[in-house]
Amino acid sequence: MHNGHLYPLGWYLSQAGTAHHIVGMAQHSESGAFYMLDATKPDDWQLIDVSTFGSQNHQGNGPAFKLIEPTKGGVHVLASDVPAGTYQHFKGRTYTVYGTATLPDGSKMVLYRPTYGQQILMLRPLEMFTEQVDKPEISYSGPRFWRVGS
Repeated sequence: MHNGHLYPLGWYLSQAGTAHHIVGMAQHSESGAFYMLDATKPDDWQLIDVSTFGSQNHQGNGPAFKLIEPTKGGVHVLASDVPAGTYQHFKGRTYTVYGTATLPDGSKMVLYRPTYGQQILMLRPLEMFTEQVDKPEISYSGPRFWRVGS
């Protein structure tokens, strides 16, 4: 059911006539923006800003993306710029990483879910996910995240 914020999983047709396989939604960890997960190309997931996804088409008489075939299952193949598995953050919490997806500008984002709390799907820039951090205030220098399990 479409309620203005949530969209059913399935195949959508864009106003440009391109089919998109939408398999979920995730929130950017830094900006808070929401993105639709487009798995049309299973080895190169794309991200569509939810405000673009839910906007009116250029004639103003319908949605920019129209549901043409609902689906029930998800797609389990993702790009492997970061191997899937369980990762630990330098502050101690753990996260399930699924892989990476690509923003329209070509930048890579890591798709992950906290193993605690509400467990919403999240996105973090690949460079930030894989960077080294230096936190002298807590006597830590090393990777932001590291893999602890498959």
